[in-house]
Amino acid sequence: MVIACDAALNRIVLFPIILIIVIVASAFLMYYAIQFKEALKPISTYTTTDRYLAIISLAKDVEKGVEAVRNLSFTVKVNFMLINTSWALEHWAPKESGEIPPSVLHKEMIYKLTFLTPLSFSLVSGERSFVGMFLAATAGTTIYINTDYFDPSSSGSRNVLAHELTHVLQFIHFPNIFKEDNTTDASLAKQALIEGDAGWTQHLYCVKTRLCTPSPRMGIDLRNPYIALVSFPYVYGEWFVSYLYNLSGWSIVNKAYSKPPISTSMVMHPERYVNYLVNNIKEFVEPSVSCGCSGSKVYVDRLGEYYVMLVLAQRIGLEKAGAVASGWRGDRAELYKAENSTHVTWILCWNITWASQEFSKQFYTLFVSSLGGVEGYRYEDAVAMEIVSNSKRVFVNVLNGGMWTLVKSIYVEAKQGVENS
Repeated sequence: MVIACDAALNRIVLFPIILIIVIVASAFLMYYAIQFKEALKPISTYTTTDRYLAIISLAKDVEKGVEAVRNLSFTVKVNFMLINTSWALEHWAPKESGEIPPSVLHKEMIYKLTFLTPLSFSLVSGERSFVGMFLAATAGTTIYINTDYFDPSSSGSRNVLAHELTHVLQFIHFPNIFKEDNTTDASLAKQALIEGDAGWTQHLYCVKTRLCTPSPRMGIDLRNPYIALVSFPYVYGEWFVSYLYNLSGWSIVNKAYSKPPISTSMVMHPERYVNYLVNNIKEFVEPSVSCGCSGSKVYVDRLGEYYVMLVLAQRIGLEKAGAVASGWRGDRAELYKAENSTHVTWILCWNITWASQEFSKQFYTLFVSSLGGVEGYRYEDAVAMEIVSNSKRVFVNVLNGGMWTLVKSIYVEAKQGVENS
């Protein structure tokens, strides 16, 4: 069971669903909104039958061009299904009511306690926003078209179809690429290969056929850190795959499917990926975590260089954050849960390894100064503080250990029906 944002909602959160879903969600919507605004406005000029026939006719034409560009064949028929946003939310998004699945809650707490998102952030709401703003989706060999926004007569429609048809080729020729990953970092990295291939194929299709304009590279929108996180495959993917393509054509891209990148660092610095692909050198470690936590360990993750960059970038800007995060050489985040009859205590221990003491010191200094909390104590390489936001409190300890940084965050919340004390 994999949900994917445009070939990859398996990236962060898994919700019950039978199909391997490939959703072009809000990130992809923004991707095209700049260049192809006419493709995104609500459409009322087609009947359902007319629109379906127009899409099929256009898709058949685009399919031939994609085969020629990607040098792979459609060995099975591609099917199309017309849906709308309401249908997508009903079938693919998490429900607003009811109990939040533990996997979703744990991921949400990781975001909050690493200060990627505000303490008021809801991952369910974030996912519904993400799913509710898409143009197209691919499940196996079926492409779903969102009729609320997709206009087959617009110039951007060829870009969308070339992108989605490439995902069908991936499913046919590299089906194992859709297997689930066990860390945020590895999931985002692999999705960058998947999305990057589709994006680069779309780019070459437009260049070679001259029937469309290649989509512009997507930027990072720090106003919504969750969307910025899940947009990683769109921000870096096409650039990453073009780097491989320019090294050795489609042969090295195809080879990457059998040994995909396993960290966002490899995608952001593609020479590191090539070193991994050819020499099996990862250039990062898997650090251990020991911070004396009580309670039960409920979640473990590797967050990655891109995640570290986003945590800092919201506070110090992308350029400076990127320079510091480039020194990332591994991390491990562990989430613990302890509870009694009235309260639940969440404890995060996040250990980040750095390439040098200088990188470690830079992160420690910038991270601590950016939190803006009320300090309980401060030493040269250790600080404790209280962060207050919307009446919610998090207690944070940050320790600089030479070539590593340890962040320990504690958040206590009253159980439902119990007044805060």
